[in-house]
Amino acid sequence: MKTVRTPQLLTDLYRDLRDRRLLVPALALVAALIAVPMALSSSATPSPTAPVTAPAASAPGEETAAEPAVLTRQLGVTDYRKRLERLKGKNPFRQQFTLPEVTSKVQQSSLNEPSGVTTSGGGSTSTSSTDQTASTATTSPETTTSPSSEPSGGAQKPTTTTEVILRRIDVKVGPEGDLVKETGVKQLKMLPSSTTPVVIFLGTSESGGRAFFLVSSDVTAVSGDGACLATTPTCQVLTLKVGETASFDYAPDTLTYKLRLLAIRDVVVKKTHG
Repeated sequence: MKTVRTPQLLTDLYRDLRDRRLLVPALALVAALIAVPMALSSSATPSPTAPVTAPAASAPGEETAAEPAVLTRQLGVTDYRKRLERLKGKNPFRQQFTLPEVTSKVQQSSLNEPSGVTTSGGGSTSTSSTDQTASTATTSPETTTSPSSEPSGGAQKPTTTTEVILRRIDVKVGPEGDLVKETGVKQLKMLPSSTTPVVIFLGTSESGGRAFFLVSSDVTAVSGDGACLATTPTCQVLTLKVGETASFDYAPDTLTYKLRLLAIRDVVVKKTHG
């Protein structure tokens, strides 16, 4: 009879478990591996159950405690594309509205013409605002601006004219009995002449009512109309109104000179068009 020889692997495993005192736990683990599946398979067999009987129909309008309350759920839009439709961005370069339909010429003119412009039946246009140009003026020199426009019939283009205005005087001056008329006398001009500078024209007042003259230091006496502005014994600055006359005793030639103020005028000395 042949003897069954135990494999060397099992022999070594047995000795190792015995030396480590793990032989009993190993046998218990093997037994559990066999018993647990058998127990689970026996408990999984279904047991017969009693058929469920439908509850007896109750009369209309009667409610019982066993009757569950059923709520009907209202489902919204289930298509995700429809729900996300409102989140789409709008193209800023595409017109998002439509213009109203033009039904008459009056509506057409109100859509095409800017505010402040009205259209008449003949086709002429008028604006509510007018072009205005400012004018400025100074005492001496003075500058004024006057508006001018092109003839009607074409597009009107406003232009400006600039004028430089200076103050001038007209006088009669000279030795007594031999007066000479001088017109357009400028500021700082010597009267009656540069060789005989009895007085020098300084200018006028801001309102143009008086003229101022610087009296030469060679004048020994001043008489006649006008007013002397100096507080010194000799008159140094004399003022005259239109129509007044003053006399001056000039020492170098021992003659008496007279000066009569005839007019104070504003003269345009320069004009430019812009």
